[in-house]
Amino acid sequence: VDLDNSSVTFGQVIRIFNYKGAFPHMKFLEGPRFGKELAEISISPKNQDVVLLNIKRCHLVIFNVETCMAKMIDVKGINATNKTYLFSSSFSVDGRHVLAGHEHYIHVWSADTGRLSSTINLHSTHRFPLAISPNCNLIATGSMIHTAIKVWDMDKIQSKEGNDLKVYENPVDMIVCVPRSRMVFVKKYYGLTSGRGYKYLDSFGIDVWNLYTGKCETYLPFERYGQLAQMEASEDGQYLGLLMVTRGESYVLVIHLRTHK
Repeated sequence: VDLDNSSVTFGQVIRIFNYKGAFPHMKFLEGPRFGKELAEISISPKNQDVVLLNIKRCHLVIFNVETCMAKMIDVKGINATNKTYLFSSSFSVDGRHVLAGHEHYIHVWSADTGRLSSTINLHSTHRFPLAISPNCNLIATGSMIHTAIKVWDMDKIQSKEGNDLKVYENPVDMIVCVPRSRMVFVKKYYGLTSGRGYKYLDSFGIDVWNLYTGKCETYLPFERYGQLAQMEASEDGQYLGLLMVTRGESYVLVIHLRTHK
């Protein structure tokens, strides 16, 4: 669909891609859980005419809208079946790689050849969140248990040296960003799968990341404060508000970030 509102074809369909017609000799995997023909779509950051299509969660296709050329990503290397569930499929920021999550792995393919480059065992949880930096060749992945956040350098993804930088070791379910001071506040707690989660359900702590220095420090020590339901920062970056629930009652705690009062 043409989304250029200055174009005479604005709002009109300009291309129709039939993936079965583009690959007539390809046997597409079918499964009862894959009701959507197109599960995900990602635009190449280097060429907006090139898109990555996640078809039925088990096929990846690179399609050039301008030339109508299509290229299949080779998923045979990950032993794809009708039970395969590919998620968070996207291009890397330089457009040279295609990424997709599968179970607790992330797979990396060459966008030029469609061949599998790397498979990395990331987390013990399936369908982890994945974020790609818009201005550098880094990706971040998260997990609710064990190592919660990892950052990966795509330029060193095939190196035998440490590919990942362990950023944070606690379960994460709540973060607040303060753009003016470039601070990120992270709630830390015991996950329910840790065996201690129910015992410490009303206990938590808050760590703060300084994005200028890359350092993490304890802002609020881990204690039994009550259940933290919500955390927000003021627009001017001076206050942090905590919505607390204790013994069925709710209250708001406001902390002045500069004085810690």
